[in-house]
Amino acid sequence: MRQNLFYKSILVGACVGGALSLIHPQTRAALSKNISKAKRDILYVSTHPSEIAHRCSQGVNTAVAVTSQTLDLTIHLATQFELLVDEFEKKRIHK
Repeated sequence: MRQNLFYKSILVGACVGGALSLIHPQTRAALSKNISKAKRDILYVSTHPSEIAHRCSQGVNTAVAVTSQTLDLTIHLATQFELLVDEFEKKRIHK
């Protein structure tokens, strides 16, 4: 019971705080602008799902390519380091 009242109080406080913040004219204008943009974006996504899927696919392909290049470079550097260590050990043994 007490915990339920606590959560209700938090919700009421958040609503009152949000309503009070709308007294400020710039806050109202920014909220209106953000809601309009979100509405346009949602409408665009819902009417162009294949384009969104294509963009996501391109992003994943780019991430895979970058990861692959990074792994290739890491393997190359590890090989070069191993050769350097082998060369150092050979010089140390011959001294």
